[in-house]
Amino acid sequence: ATTESVSDTYNLPSGKKSSYLNHYNELKANFSKSGKNFQVVFRAYNEGVAFRYIISGTGSITISAEASECNPVTKEIMFAQTYSRDYKNVVEESDWDRLACLKYTSLPLLLKNADNYILISEAAVNGTYSASKLMTNEANGAFVFQPEGAISTALPFQSPWRTIQTGSLQSIAASTMFENLNQATAMTDLSWIKPGKAAWNYGGEDGTGYLTMSNIRKYIDWANEMSWEYFTLDKGWQNNSSLSLDQVLSYASSKKVGVFLWVNQQKLPSTETELRTLLQSWKNKGVKGLKVDFWENDGQTMLKKYDLLFRLTSEIKLMLNLHSTTKPSGLRRTWPHLLTSEAVLSNSYYAMSPNVITASHNVNAAIIRAALGSTDYR
Repeated sequence: ATTESVSDTYNLPSGKKSSYLNHYNELKANFSKSGKNFQVVFRAYNEGVAFRYIISGTGSITISAEASECNPVTKEIMFAQTYSRDYKNVVEESDWDRLACLKYTSLPLLLKNADNYILISEAAVNGTYSASKLMTNEANGAFVFQPEGAISTALPFQSPWRTIQTGSLQSIAASTMFENLNQATAMTDLSWIKPGKAAWNYGGEDGTGYLTMSNIRKYIDWANEMSWEYFTLDKGWQNNSSLSLDQVLSYASSKKVGVFLWVNQQKLPSTETELRTLLQSWKNKGVKGLKVDFWENDGQTMLKKYDLLFRLTSEIKLMLNLHSTTKPSGLRRTWPHLLTSEAVLSNSYYAMSPNVITASHNVNAAIIRAALGSTDYR
């Protein structure tokens, strides 16, 4: 085994802080079996620990399952969310018996242990693997990380980090451990990445009557009056023959308001060349960012689609807001133009199913879900 102590700082244009301290002690444990070499890497931060697997070599491998477990000694109170592919279930108080009946829960999961809390999740999740949920092991009372589907990946390979944060609710909510566990960005120009507030007429009109130019002008005017940076042109604009994107962008520009454009990821081109052409056309028209919706899949193939979108939008200089998406895992450090993600039962459900969202869910999600990264709670 080898050990190392690291302490460095970096800056990001969005997130919990502008300046991040990345301070940890690391241990790399080296193993071999049947001539194959691999490592388990452990990192200890002030606010928690993380571990990952590294497999060396060349070629490719198929990973069919993972046996990583986390087994807290006591589980007084737990806060969890029934697993769904869009993470849109209530975050609520639970116990081991109920979770064992559910079989699967979404990450993150929060446990109370005496005067401290434990948050279990994962970091640095990308298309070399899949995102994971938690499965309960009733035989030993442990939580098992369960990747979504089989994985085929090239060697050398690094798995996502399995993360266990400990401390007070305040320290967990304020932690930047997820960003710290990701690769530093290779992007050299971040000046175009400008977080801000957005007027949103879809929510303001409860999802009806919002796709008219008169209504859009009203909300762009409102953004201008409030000194908000953006207006979000939401779903349906592409199928509305009476609405001109050029007209919306022109009016917003006259009011010094940027436009985020809603996009269904299922309708995006599947090839890199076609996707680049489409994204560049929107950029050329004056679009500042995209709200990309309906991901709803944690498998490796979908995560590769994220990877491609992150890379192309970073080159073309379009900011991103992800909706009906996988949970954050600190990728904003690598892709700083990824401003926010939904991955939560959000307040749009007040219009669709007003009795679903509870007051306790709003509080729980603000602490537990938002500990992973910025939340689009619209």
